[in-house]
Amino acid sequence: MEHTTKAKTQPKRSTAQSRPLAPVPQPLPTWVTPDLAPLQRLAADLSQFTLLPVKAQHQALQPVFQAARLQRAEEQRWTHEQRAVQRQLAALPLAVPAREAAPLPARPVTAGDWVTVMRHQAEQINGQRLSSRAHDGFIALQRQVAQTLLQGFRQDRQAPDARYAQYGEHLATLQRHPNSASVSRVVLDLVPQRERLP
Repeated sequence: MEHTTKAKTQPKRSTAQSRPLAPVPQPLPTWVTPDLAPLQRLAADLSQFTLLPVKAQHQALQPVFQAARLQRAEEQRWTHEQRAVQRQLAALPLAVPAREAAPLPARPVTAGDWVTVMRHQAEQINGQRLSSRAHDGFIALQRQVAQTLLQGFRQDRQAPDARYAQYGEHLATLQRHPNSASVSRVVLDLVPQRERLP
């Protein structure tokens, strides 16, 4: 009986005292601590390339802004000139209908007839590959036209101004096509210097 009484009188232990205490964190050894120096250097390098000063940014963009201003000014100038030309065209009278091409003479006689035949033939063979026979025929036509123009110019008894105007127009007509331009040059070379068209 005495033993049971003693057991009852003993104080109870608290639950907090019965739990084991949590371990205190210990500092990591030095060999585990990460080296942040390379990362810091990398961050500094990146910031150097990405965070340019405002002044440097303006200097870098200055040529771009200048080019944009020049392009805008050129576009405005072009638009202004285009409008001016459009106003001038609107003020012009209606165009005179183009003259119909002269009919091709069956048997050329005058200098104008020969010029018409020469010009027509030059347009016909443009860009074509000629046979030797066709080429010889074209060369013969060029000589014929040159001789006809030269003889007609020398034998023409019109007033000098009218004669120069007429044969000048013939030569200008031949000069307009590359296949007949050589005839015009040959005629000018054969005319004496004192008689050449002004």
